[in-house]
Amino acid sequence: MPAITAHALFFSTSSAVSGTLPALALSASVILASGFEWDETRPAKGHKRAHPWDESSRGGIAILGPFAKLHMTPTSSPPRSMLLLVALYFSFPFDAHCWAAPGHLVTAALAARHLSADVQASVSADLAAYAAFPDVPSDFTRSGTWADSLKGSTHAFDSWHYIDTPIAVVAAEFAPSASCPSTVHVVWALEAAAASLRSNHSDAWSRGFMLRVLIHLMGDVHQPMHTACLLSPAFPAYGDKGGNSVKLEPPVHIGHVVATELHAFWDAGCGDSGLESIRGEGSNCNAADVAALAAAFDSPDVARIANTPIDGTSAMSAAFHDWADESHAIARNTSYSAAVLADLGIGSVLHTGHAYWAGYTATSSRSARQRLTLGGARLAQVVNTLYRAHATAYD
Repeated sequence: MPAITAHALFFSTSSAVSGTLPALALSASVILASGFEWDETRPAKGHKRAHPWDESSRGGIAILGPFAKLHMTPTSSPPRSMLLLVALYFSFPFDAHCWAAPGHLVTAALAARHLSADVQASVSADLAAYAAFPDVPSDFTRSGTWADSLKGSTHAFDSWHYIDTPIAVVAAEFAPSASCPSTVHVVWALEAAAASLRSNHSDAWSRGFMLRVLIHLMGDVHQPMHTACLLSPAFPAYGDKGGNSVKLEPPVHIGHVVATELHAFWDAGCGDSGLESIRGEGSNCNAADVAALAAAFDSPDVARIANTPIDGTSAMSAAFHDWADESHAIARNTSYSAAVLADLGIGSVLHTGHAYWAGYTATSSRSARQRLTLGGARLAQVVNTLYRAHATAYD
C-alpha cells in the first residue's frame, strides 16, 4: 500500500495526569490537524526500552496510532502542529524524575561558554519561540534537560536517546535480534535535528524544538550506557537495556541520586566526576554549582574543539557516528569491564560491596568527566557550525 498522509494525531490519557492535573482521569481523545506522512508499508521496527505503541497498563498521556509508524527522515522537520501539541502539554509541570539532569546541564553550560556572540543571539531567538509556555526553558543551559521531560508521559521519543549496539559476553552463543539496535536512535535523531537547524525552510517552532533535542542528545551520545546493550545468559535476546536491567546491591548513593541500576550509576557520573557536588535535583539543580563545574571542565582544548568548524553535512553525520562509537568502546572496555562481567556471571546483579568496586568507581568517574567535557566542547562545535552555515545561506 502506498504511503498515505495522516491528517490527525490522536492522544488520550488512560489515568491521572501528574503535575497540575493530578485528579483528572481523562478518557477523551484529542484530534489535532497535522501533515506528516504515515507510511503503512514501514511499520515501526526495533526493540524499544518502552514500546510507544503499547498503551496497556500505562498512565499519563500516551501518543497512539500513527506515531508508531511515523515515517520522518532526517531531512524532514516535525510538523508545526506536532510541536504545538508537545509544547502545549509540557507547559504543565510534572515530575519527570530526571536523575541525569546535572550531566546535561553541565554539558550545555560548558558549550554555552564557547558559543560565538552572533550564534548566541540566533540561538536565543530560536529558544524564545516557546516563551509563551512558562515551563519550557528558554535559555541554552536549562534547555539541556527538556528532551527528558518528553519521556515523562509519552514514550514516542524514547529511542531518540540511545543506540543499543550489542555487546555479547560469548559472541558464538548469543545472536542479537535484527531489531537491536533500533533503526531510529540517537544518531538518527541528531542527524534529524542538524538537518532542521541547517535548513532555510524550518520555522521558529521547528528550530526551537530541534535545538533543544540537539542540546540534550549531544549529552546522551557521549554517555557510554546510551550506546550499548549487554547480551548475556540473563539477557539473551534484547540485552540489558543499557544497564537499566543490571541491579546494584547495595544501591550506590551519589549526591541526591540513589543508583539502583548500572545505568543510573553512569547517569549520575559514577560517584566522583563532580556531578555529585551539584545541589538540587532534576531540572532544579543549583545554577551556580552547574556553572562552577562547567568552568572547572573548561580548558584551551575545549575552546579549540568548539571553534573548529565541521566541514559539511557528511562530515557532521560521520562525527555523530564516531562519537557514538567512542562511547560504545568505553562501554565495552570500562562500563562492562572484566570485573563487572565476572561479578555478573549468569545473573543480573552487581555487588557494590565487593573489592573491585572502588577501582571501578575511580576508573568510571574519570571516563565520565572526559565524556562530559567532550560532550560540551562538541555541542558548542556543532551549534557554532550549524548556525554559521544557516546565517551564510541567507547572506
